[in-house]
Amino acid sequence: MWNSVFREHQQVSPMCLGFLQWDQHSEEQWGLGWRERAICNKCTYKSSMFNMFKEIVNKSPGRKAADINRGLQVGLTQVSMGNAGLRKLLLSASIPAPSTKGMQKVSNKVCKEIIQENILDMRCRRQKLREINIARGNPPDIIDVKGDGSYNNPLYSGVGKTPFQPATQVCYIQAENVTSKNDIIALTTKNKLCSHRIQHQSDELNMTNKTCDCTANVTY
Repeated sequence: MWNSVFREHQQVSPMCLGFLQWDQHSEEQWGLGWRERAICNKCTYKSSMFNMFKEIVNKSPGRKAADINRGLQVGLTQVSMGNAGLRKLLLSASIPAPSTKGMQKVSNKVCKEIIQENILDMRCRRQKLREINIARGNPPDIIDVKGDGSYNNPLYSGVGKTPFQPATQVCYIQAENVTSKNDIIALTTKNKLCSHRIQHQSDELNMTNKTCDCTANVTY
């Protein structure tokens, strides 16, 4: 950017002895990325806007996504922190935080891609296990597994209330027991949560179909 604006400033105002600086009044925030331009403190020179991030080329219409925002959401899937927690950290450090709506929009896109990649990865692992069984002389479609489930709330939250787990979300994982790696080869998630719960109840009373893109796959 600076190599470009230095050259352009010399061509536009060759006699100007001013200094180039950031135009803070024109900067634009795009998640964690920024768009900036340079201005001269003496003449009227203003550069064009420059992206301080790399754009991701996609086929969908609209503004191109910033790689830093996509990468952020990928990182959040690997740690026990969500968008709200990250915004608190950024704001506590006096760093301008992305909007909640913008972060959630990127998160929805990234999570769908991560789900598809994991499905393909587990499919490849199961295929390798079939090949291992064939090499060992075992039935190819019989795979020894071990599984365990986890809920979105701790077990002690139901003490004295119910012998069952009063959870709204559950994740059940199956790992292969054929090799010493114990790779995860299957995953099942069940969820009762949806922001349109009131609408669901109205639809059920009126005997109509659900009118939202429901995130719940288990009824209440």
